[in-house]
Amino acid sequence: MLPAQAFVHACAQLSRPRPPRAVRAPGSEHRHTYGLCFASIGTLVAAAVEKEATGVATGVNSVLRTLGGAIGAQIVAAVLIAHTAGGERLPDVSGYDVSFLLCTLFAAGAFAATLLIPRDRAVGVATAPALGAPRAAAS
Repeated sequence: MLPAQAFVHACAQLSRPRPPRAVRAPGSEHRHTYGLCFASIGTLVAAAVEKEATGVATGVNSVLRTLGGAIGAQIVAAVLIAHTAGGERLPDVSGYDVSFLLCTLFAAGAFAATLLIPRDRAVGVATAPALGAPRAAAS
């Protein structure tokens, strides 16, 4: 089964009627993990710059995150529209395959870009003393 076919099948399974006790929204697990990742990225950005540049760094992070999401959504929408036959309401399954492939390639590129970040730039990160190390005397 191709990734897009699995996705369409999973969506069909999630959208079928369920008893009233099943209140969970489809995809809610992904929303929670997505939010946790965004919260930790902001902390990492703030820790990687001088104290005076924290506002600028977190602002740039927010703008780039929003811009990336908007551009990504438009690219996926364009691919899905390109894979929709004339007069049809839904795109062909191959459109989802191409969309997922593009998302995978962009994610791999973003991961490769993170490997270029210097490791010694973490300025504001406090380090914990090693276990058993003597404590500094209070003045």
